Amino acid sequence: MRRKALMQHMNHSTTDLKRPQWRLDADAANGVVSTFGEGAMAPVQVFRSVAMVVFSVVCMQRLSLARRKTLRDEEAQVMANMIQVYVEATRSWMAKEVRVPIASVLQDPTMNFGGGGGGADKGLKKKYKALLFPKKVPKNTPQALVQLKVRKK
Repeated sequence: MRRKALMQHMNHSTTDLKRPQWRLDADAANGVVSTFGEGAMAPVQVFRSVAMVVFSVVCMQRLSLARRKTLRDEEAQVMANMIQVYVEATRSWMAKEVRVPIASVLQDPTMNFGGGGGGADKGLKKKYKALLFPKKVPKNTPQALVQLKVRKK
């Protein structure tokens, strides 16, 4: 049985082609005469052809979803690469623009914003002493805030 079905699918001769009965009836009603001596399809053949259509639709859906997933992954990778390019460009631009104001704030010894910085130039003893016995942080003066606002602009 299986071999017969395989041979039927592999044979491409036009004499073995069959159509459903309703198509033969429609052709006969319209006066279309077939040059081939074809008979109607058996019900099993009609069922198989319908099942093949359903299977092909399901298979096409699965292939379409797999293709969309691969395209989405590729587009996400391309987008990540482009974002990285723009991040690097923005980072270099910001480094150039912010260098002067930050350097002037850090190099000005008269400015004290109450951040408690300066831990890098202390020894270990002074550093741990400051942690154990913290000093009162001076409140920000309006003059220091004005200086910071001016440098920020």
